[in-house]
Amino acid sequence: MKLPMKLLIVDDNKILREYLKISLSKQGYRCKAASDGGEAIEMYKGDQFDCVLLDFEMPGMDGVSTAKELLTLNSDASIVMITGFKDMKIIRNTMRLGVFDYLVKPIESQDVVRVLDKVEERNELLKLKRDYQNQLEMKVEKQRKSLEGTMFATVKSLVKALEARDPYSSGHSKQVKEIAVKISDELNYSKEDKDVLASAALVHDVGKVGVPDSILLKPGPLTDGEYSIVKRHPEIGAEILKPSVRDERIIDIVLHHHERYDGRGFPDGLKGSEIPGFTRIIIIADALSAMLSERPYREQLKRYLIIKELEENAGTQFDPEFLKIALKLFKENKITG
Repeated sequence: MKLPMKLLIVDDNKILREYLKISLSKQGYRCKAASDGGEAIEMYKGDQFDCVLLDFEMPGMDGVSTAKELLTLNSDASIVMITGFKDMKIIRNTMRLGVFDYLVKPIESQDVVRVLDKVEERNELLKLKRDYQNQLEMKVEKQRKSLEGTMFATVKSLVKALEARDPYSSGHSKQVKEIAVKISDELNYSKEDKDVLASAALVHDVGKVGVPDSILLKPGPLTDGEYSIVKRHPEIGAEILKPSVRDERIIDIVLHHHERYDGRGFPDGLKGSEIPGFTRIIIIADALSAMLSERPYREQLKRYLIIKELEENAGTQFDPEFLKIALKLFKENKITG
């Protein structure tokens, strides 16, 4: 059931204020009243009014100043100015501000009702417009999410294809995700934060699509030139992800997952807290996954050697606080190869 219009009557003249409040209430309107602009603004902030009947001449904060403030609070506010003189210049100026209509004193309740009928029509049109815009935005957002989801799924498939070419890195991204999520569990991260970490972990190496197989699958040491090509993969990965990922944190993780805590990493040489927290977790998870895997140039490391390697690089390659958590999980066999 539709409720009657709710009105705010603002007038310093108590007699006129009470007359309008009583007569309009009798005709079914819900009415509240304020004696000055300041009181009206405070009432407007705490309630929802369909229309404000606003006196033009008031001591202190006049009608024009009050109207400006109300329209700042709500650009769609329906304001009807009540004036004691029909000066078209003043009326035009108030209408330019956004005041909907005006009434000239002396006024009768039926005069107000005629204007309120127009206000109601305006409010209905504004509501229809807002509903349409909301539906349109929801439709666009739904389409955007669908497109981003499809593109991100394609990126993940690309990573799987990359890892399938190299038996030594098969399942690496999935393992990085599992390690990162276990660390985030210890930090009581929210589900949304864990989802960001998981998504970033699964695609952190997608930029390797830009590295030739002859380098990527090379069994021996890389030359300086070959290593410089490999070092480009975080930037390539970030560029690949930009069209399909709205959450900048995922792109930052992909771009900076080869930074070092001491600032000697790449591509930007970020140091310490300059490296986003999520990225510092992925850096540890990425390195730990590599240590747990066999590589063309070495066998899988023994557990004591992994612990030794991690501890020796605390504060240089790795964030020492996040590393404590990873080491605890590893020593408790909650992270395994």
